[in-house]
Amino acid sequence: MNGTLSFTTVPFTEKMPEKNKNQLVIELMICFKGRQINGTEILKDLQNFKGYLFDEVKPTSYADLFPPIDPSGSTLILNFYMSNISNSLLNELTKELRESGDPRLIAQVKVLGGNFGKVENGAMAYSHRDSRYLVILRKGFAAAEEALTANEKWKKKWAC
Repeated sequence: MNGTLSFTTVPFTEKMPEKNKNQLVIELMICFKGRQINGTEILKDLQNFKGYLFDEVKPTSYADLFPPIDPSGSTLILNFYMSNISNSLLNELTKELRESGDPRLIAQVKVLGGNFGKVENGAMAYSHRDSRYLVILRKGFAAAEEALTANEKWKKKWAC
């Protein structure tokens, strides 16, 4: 089982209530292998959480978990591998999402470890295994030129 916490204004599903579309929401995606009834059981405590909107427990392919946010395919992704996540970073990400008002901008926080941490240090695909968190900024653009310009701005803003 693993999970991703997304801060987004993008409804990943048609079940998103109309009043919450284009509003900043927190999406918790929990992936597990098992029977659907077990997924429903996992969510029971979350359903009592103030602000809870809905859940979807269904078999889903990995490719469908993160649909493209722009049909042109011009997507900019910035990854931060971190040992700790500071309040100031979370505040800055929240500010970025609120001020941009852009539904194509998504910030995700993934907790790493588990099987990722079992891979040897020299393995290329798992160079982040010493980090506890992965923070991802992801945004779609209408054209590749826009993405390249934004990339330069992001590098300066986020000190990459």
